[in-house]
Amino acid sequence: MLVQQDHERSLRQRNALSQLMLDEVHLDENFEKPFHQITREVATAMHVEQVSIWLLREDKKFMRCVSQYKSSPEQHSSREILNCGDFPEYLKIIASESKIYSDDAQNDPRFKEFLNNFLIPLEIKSVLNMGVFVEGSLEGVVCIAHTGSARSWHHDEESFATAVAAIVAQTLANIRRKRANDALLEERQRLSNVIQGTNAGTWEWNIQTAETFFSARWAEMLGYTLPEISPFTNQTWNDLSHPDDLKKAESLMEKHFSGKLDYYDCHVRMKHKDGRWIWTLHRGKVISWTEDGKPLLMSGTLQDINDHKLAEEALKTSEQRAKALLDAIPDLMLRVNSEGVFLDYKAAIGEWYYPGENIIGKQITDVVPPEIAGIMLERIAKILKTGKMVIGEYHLNIPQMGAIDVEARAVHGANSEVIIIVRNIGERKKAEAEIKLKNQELEKLNATKDKFFSIIAHDLRSPFNAIVGFSDLLVAQVQDNDLEGIEDYAQIIQKSSYLVMELLANLMDWSRSQTGRIIFKPEQCDLFDIINETMCVLLEIAHQKSIEINSDVMSGTFVQADKEMIATVLRNLITNAI
Repeated sequence: MLVQQDHERSLRQRNALSQLMLDEVHLDENFEKPFHQITREVATAMHVEQVSIWLLREDKKFMRCVSQYKSSPEQHSSREILNCGDFPEYLKIIASESKIYSDDAQNDPRFKEFLNNFLIPLEIKSVLNMGVFVEGSLEGVVCIAHTGSARSWHHDEESFATAVAAIVAQTLANIRRKRANDALLEERQRLSNVIQGTNAGTWEWNIQTAETFFSARWAEMLGYTLPEISPFTNQTWNDLSHPDDLKKAESLMEKHFSGKLDYYDCHVRMKHKDGRWIWTLHRGKVISWTEDGKPLLMSGTLQDINDHKLAEEALKTSEQRAKALLDAIPDLMLRVNSEGVFLDYKAAIGEWYYPGENIIGKQITDVVPPEIAGIMLERIAKILKTGKMVIGEYHLNIPQMGAIDVEARAVHGANSEVIIIVRNIGERKKAEAEIKLKNQELEKLNATKDKFFSIIAHDLRSPFNAIVGFSDLLVAQVQDNDLEGIEDYAQIIQKSSYLVMELLANLMDWSRSQTGRIIFKPEQCDLFDIINETMCVLLEIAHQKSIEINSDVMSGTFVQADKEMIATVLRNLITNAI
């Protein structure tokens, strides 16, 4: 009877081990599935109530149940976690002896740490525990528990449990290996995606043998196919690289070999198949070294950065031009934030120069007079709200320039910033004042001109009327052959003509006096003679109007004056009176 039981028990164990050894469920995506199969097969083969598998976490501080099978009812459970600090003695024993079994676990001191929490509540009487070791390190425990009456464990059951623990260890190693392989494949796929996404070429270089591998993309960037540039030697590298960049690349490579640089990173111009130079970015790292510390294998990537480099150079040129233009502008330029704090300023050395520490970081109210600071802050807020440029004129007191007039143009800059351009408009203001004065003088001259023409029309009308009238009488006297009358009228016409000439001369003198071009020439002259000469010229005009002109000035009345100016004044007075 016992022999028969031993045989049946041995048969069940062999069948279970065969099933577990042949089945490859341990490679399934489901981490717990292979352990569920193991616990079920063991419970069935050994006729026990409960089998569980516990695995230590990487930090060895906790142990998690990855599979627990109960025969009644037939079901699995998992995910219970134990703190290893609650059973340190048990772990020391299982780690040193690899197995712990007991017919009466509740009274076995080796299991005292589990008595109240597991053995008594679950009515576990006999226990067979086997350590799971991977590469000599305890990674978990296979717990075989019998409930009810005490049970003596047979030698073949211990051997079976040992084999099961080995299968668990192998399953765990397979799962870890699969995870590592999956991670490696995922990493390779990610790397491949990155290389494809960056459109980069790849290379590998055996530094000691000079053997080099290049991807097709590497050759394609230079317009070649791989066969066209194979085999690739150091001379090929020298021929394709720009001489100026080659020295720099070699220097950076040596620094990487010596450990001064963690990576090799260099911009190199390389000759395209069509003869032009294109900018490329070389990156790489030594991945293995010889036993004596020399670089052995190096791998890296090559990227076409020609468009980026050309754009960078164009941007640099543009920035240089912009800087040159800004430097050429004599205006003061300020950058202010929404709080009225000066962030930056630019001023050419000269009248606008002011130490940066006196402006940058300070509030407008600290630098500008209060009445103007308030206006500026209001306009800054308006600009940030509307985005429109604001122009204003101010009268400022600049330490190195004194009181000046300025024009400030403010525009919305980046983010919540305002750019202010301040220009000295003192010269412009001065020019505007001069223009205004000139306009006033011009208006005065125009008025003088109008007055001049009015005077001409007024003063010449009478003499010309006399000339015209006596000319008509003279024509009549000629027809009557009255020689005496002709002579009289001819003399009158002659006097009137002289009068007109005199009036014109006087008007020209007056015109010069109004424009400031007349020259004052004082001399001693007889006022009696000047009055008589003026009266003689105007007597005929007065006679025609029945006006009598008399003078009470005595002969020999000398004065110090400009004779022409006095005559003009007298003539104008008498003419206006007539």
